[in-house]
Amino acid sequence: MNDVTWILVGIIALVSVVITYFVIPYLKSKKTTEEWVQIVEKAKTVTKWITTAIQAAEVFFKGIGLGGEKHAWVLAFVRTMCERFGITFDEDIVTAEIEEVGQDLGLWGVYKDEAKPE
Repeated sequence: MNDVTWILVGIIALVSVVITYFVIPYLKSKKTTEEWVQIVEKAKTVTKWITTAIQAAEVFFKGIGLGGEKHAWVLAFVRTMCERFGITFDEDIVTAEIEEVGQDLGLWGVYKDEAKPE
């Protein structure tokens, strides 16, 4: 009986180590549904800010060849709004979203569906 007891104690110790070092950290790292909903809502909010800023930049900066100024203004606006509301700002992601929204609005001369409006 003594031999079986030590084997059981060893198995319980091994399971405890595995749970402590692998299972618990894995479970803690998983995001909850509420956290994912918050992330999606923040992304939608930033996209709305970008759309609004692009439309405003089109009004504020009249003329040809002002794309750089418009882009810088939109980027600064979105950065300010993100800082104000505590949203992490990633310039590369926001720049890509600016390009996407600009194409969706038909402002860059490149259209998503490859068909130019008449």
